Amino acid sequence: MSKPSDLLQGTLDLLILRTLALEPMHGWAIARRIQQASKDVLQVTQGALYPALHRLEQQGWLRAEWKQSETGREAKFYALTRAGRAQLERELAQWERLSSAVGWVLSTAEESTMHSERWLDILRLRLRSLFRRGVVEQELDRELRFHLDKETEANQTRPHAGRGP
Repeated sequence: MSKPSDLLQGTLDLLILRTLALEPMHGWAIARRIQQASKDVLQVTQGALYPALHRLEQQGWLRAEWKQSETGREAKFYALTRAGRAQLERELAQWERLSSAVGWVLSTAEESTMHSERWLDILRLRLRSLFRRGVVEQELDRELRFHLDKETEANQTRPHAGRGP
């Protein structure tokens, strides 16, 4: 069974493009913004985020630049290109069509259960395909290290249940 944080194939691209439409930011901040905006329903894993950022950059929809982060560490900041803004508009239109179609399917519960189960199985397979990992290049490793450092800092400052003052 899929988890609430699973994303439809291609939805991650839309979330990244939409997040970067606000302002340029580094990978850790993108993941955090998506998580916060979704009220912790969507948690983008490093294994999905950094390959997606790399792919979007190679497609010309993002440009990236190494800069100092708010903590003084060097991080790769991503920004939308003009082509990326156009792609965002296409992705938003496609999302509207997809979400409408899903709504239609869900509203026709009287239809064949077998047909619905087959559709859900296909959807589950597509959700799982989003999280396949590929070979991580050196640059992605650098970004992952930054992300892990940020997560460690966040966990160290977060109060834990059962811990004394």
